[in-house]
Amino acid sequence: MQTIVDTFHTNLVPPPGGTFKVLLPPSYEINNPNKIFPLIIDLHGGNGSCEDLNVGYYKNAWDNHYLPHAVVVTPSAARSQYINTFDKKELWEDYIVFELIPYIKKRFHVLQGQQGTCILGVSMGGGGTLRIGFRYPELFAVMAAVEPDSVPAYELKDYRPRNRFHKMSAAPIFEKIYGSFPPKKIHTNHWNLNNAPYIARMNEGRIKRSGIRIYMECGNLDDLLFFEGTEFTHRALWRLGIKHEYRSVDGAHHIGPSITHRFEDCLKYIGKVLNNDFIHVPTVAEIVISNPKFQKLVQMMNGEDVNSIYHDDNDQNNKKNNNDEDITKGLAESLDLDSGDSIAIMNLFMEPEYKKMLDEDSKPGYGLKGSPKVKEEEDGGDNNNSELASKL
Repeated sequence: MQTIVDTFHTNLVPPPGGTFKVLLPPSYEINNPNKIFPLIIDLHGGNGSCEDLNVGYYKNAWDNHYLPHAVVVTPSAARSQYINTFDKKELWEDYIVFELIPYIKKRFHVLQGQQGTCILGVSMGGGGTLRIGFRYPELFAVMAAVEPDSVPAYELKDYRPRNRFHKMSAAPIFEKIYGSFPPKKIHTNHWNLNNAPYIARMNEGRIKRSGIRIYMECGNLDDLLFFEGTEFTHRALWRLGIKHEYRSVDGAHHIGPSITHRFEDCLKYIGKVLNNDFIHVPTVAEIVISNPKFQKLVQMMNGEDVNSIYHDDNDQNNKKNNNDEDITKGLAESLDLDSGDSIAIMNLFMEPEYKKMLDEDSKPGYGLKGSPKVKEEEDGGDNNNSELASKL
């Protein structure tokens, strides 16, 4: 294992731009270009530098075999937020994406494609990870943000004062990036275009098509209230149907003693991506197509047979106030499922894939009226895609 601090020339940003620290894994062979490794871009937090690259975290990950050997790079970026300034005098995002990463891939023995490239960060680095990952999802196999600098809003007009207090001490930096500190005049569009939820909404299609894996977490006692922004981003992704993993860490503050095991969990997630160690969970569409018994479930959830889920037809109160819990319990009983499956059913029908099916009536095999037509004689109703589907 070896670390190197080096600098290359760049016209995009002032010093400390161009300076970075590299951690080479124990199996790295300088004279063997045929032995290549994944690349991890590890973005430091505010007031940090490339010296924040924590060798101990990666050594522990490699010693315990939950992260494959990789080349890890931390660039120095001061308090830039990894954002291009409104006047284009400092292009920190462009520097990372268009200069640093290509330079590293050319100089070190690393995988060249998307599947071998990862980006992660803590605090300011987590915020940079979200922005860069959402804007350039095709470049990365995985993005992982730990307690990211984030706000619970899509646009500047919804940026509340309670989420700005930590920025007050950084007003000069904020003004350099955006033009002014709220509520003074500010380049609104520039703020919006560099806000993670806004970028995700803008690039929804590209993010989905890229297949990038997304990991986010934040302590629910984060002193800078970043848990509000992280939760907001999580909900934004959920509404868009963008798959991701989100964790709210109970009792965890910003940084603090919990950061060690939380960063460990982050690296374990990245390790699963690089090792392709994810279990495929069938989508609703896959289950429906492969199991004709799901027809009954579709009809019930479409409201065509809701009354049949109640055993007492005279229970007008139930019929009037049938909520999701009542319906799913009734579905479980009607289809001879155990009670625990009612929750699974509810979750399945909240998935974006199913919602999309309901909106695509014109497609054969999909939609509210054109529900899946699966011939029992073709598959006999057998389905090995999931435990739930087998019960149905």
